[in-house]
Amino acid sequence: MEDLDLAENIETDNIKWPDSKEIILSPRDYELENCAFEDDADTESTVSVNDVEDISPQHLESKVGQLNISSCPVVNVGNQAYYHGDVTIQQYVLSSKDAQKALPSDLKGQVTFIGAVNKEENKNLKNIVSSVKRRHLLFIFIVILVLIGMAVTLILLLPTNEENDEELSSNYTNRLVTRGYWFALPEKDGVTKFEHQPLDIVIVGHTAGSSCSLTTACSSLVRTLQANAFSRQWYDIAYNFLVGGDGYIYEGRGWNKVASHTASYNAISIGVAFIGNFARDVPPKKQLAAFEILLSEGVKLGKINPNYKLFLHKQIRPTDSPGAALSNLLMKCNHWSPNVPLIVKGK
Repeated sequence: MEDLDLAENIETDNIKWPDSKEIILSPRDYELENCAFEDDADTESTVSVNDVEDISPQHLESKVGQLNISSCPVVNVGNQAYYHGDVTIQQYVLSSKDAQKALPSDLKGQVTFIGAVNKEENKNLKNIVSSVKRRHLLFIFIVILVLIGMAVTLILLLPTNEENDEELSSNYTNRLVTRGYWFALPEKDGVTKFEHQPLDIVIVGHTAGSSCSLTTACSSLVRTLQANAFSRQWYDIAYNFLVGGDGYIYEGRGWNKVASHTASYNAISIGVAFIGNFARDVPPKKQLAAFEILLSEGVKLGKINPNYKLFLHKQIRPTDSPGAALSNLLMKCNHWSPNVPLIVKGK
């Protein structure tokens, strides 16, 4: 006997037990091929074993007190059912207790609603997740507040180089930003000096580009203007001086050297440029004040004639410089003249 099947063979077509023969089991150990049995009943037990080596559960239940099986590769204890045909398995997934009402009547008593059992656990889990989310949000909020505080502190502590008109010095030397301060490049060979001073003419224009209110920004714009002049094969920046929106005076070619701002008038005039575009907007007061300080210093140094004439760039050249808004202000100056000399000897 290779396999001992302690089972009830059940077939759906019919149920039958094969003919069997009686085997007397004594209360002792014995082996049936590789299967070792031990019957611990106090008396003899009779078990029916058929030709296909099946033992009826009814026989075991009525005849044997206890049967111990060991060293047997294949043992089936209990009923075996053999189904001939298709098998359908129905699965019901319930989302709530109320959903049990939709089940067939024969299944209602066999269902345990897991959601109800774990309801308290789910509630605790939700509370934990909610608590973690709140802590994360609080942490993010604190970090944002710290970053905002740091940004505000930096803005307040960093120097802006922007002063009120009352705080700016009226002294020319204090207002002057020299070539070395704005990191000018050396001029190229070919720059000449004025032959005669004081000069009778001051010509005013604008750079027609960006404005500036900080010294660092104005210095950067002046360096850009010098680079642009070099790209045109000029010897240096085009103006003698420039005035910035920060209220400071920027040294170009200076008081003693001929600039390159207005053809035919360069050798007999000082060229001054307002940094920015003033077609619509007027310059700030401190920029206009820097312009007045510059001209006063020129007269004081003997570089400009006390009775000098002020001309707009567009009065001499076909341009909009220094812009309509600034032009309207300059034409109100006492030194402004509507009459431009027509014949001028110079560069």
